[in-house]
Amino acid sequence: MGGQVLDLDIIRIKHEAEAIGEKKGRAEGKVEEKENGIRILIQDNLEEGKSEDVILEKLMRRYDLKESEARQYFKRFSKPE
Repeated sequence: MGGQVLDLDIIRIKHEAEAIGEKKGRAEGKVEEKENGIRILIQDNLEEGKSEDVILEKLMRRYDLKESEARQYFKRFSKPE
């Protein structure tokens, strides 16, 4: 009987770990999706000749970013790939 209880504990722990991993994966996917959208916005606006200030305003408005966050994204994604 002790073995069965141990097996059930192992199964429960495995299911909990899988649930935690799934939540973490979804969260990481949302971050990647957001960053991809930000990258596209920056690159499209640069191709259209928009100024850095205009792009920063769009980033702050559309993604609810602080100016410092918007500037970090701009520096990161304004360089050609």
